[in-house]
Amino acid sequence: MALTCNWLLKVHTSINSKLEKKQKLSDIRSLLEEGKDFHQFFKRKMHLKEGQESQDLYSQFNFIVQSIILYKTDLNNNDDAREEVSYLNKNIPLFLNRLKGYLNGNKRRF
Repeated sequence: MALTCNWLLKVHTSINSKLEKKQKLSDIRSLLEEGKDFHQFFKRKMHLKEGQESQDLYSQFNFIVQSIILYKTDLNNNDDAREEVSYLNKNIPLFLNRLKGYLNGNKRRF
């Protein structure tokens, strides 16, 4: 799970960087490619767990990944990506804090 968290932190750093749009697009493409493995790993881990909280975390993770894809599309189309940046800036830290609490409460199961 630590690798998934680090990946999300890289995404967060990338979207907030002062790089040119072209470089951000390249970074996000690379991160999305890298993130395919983390997405599958997270999916397997969370589907092995029973309970609403694990399912909610998995759904929240999916929404974040979808928002990253929309951000990439906005950059690619030269559209304004402020909504996605705002969503990701709000939800990545919230998700990471919630996941940390979940993992600390379920250490024996991971």
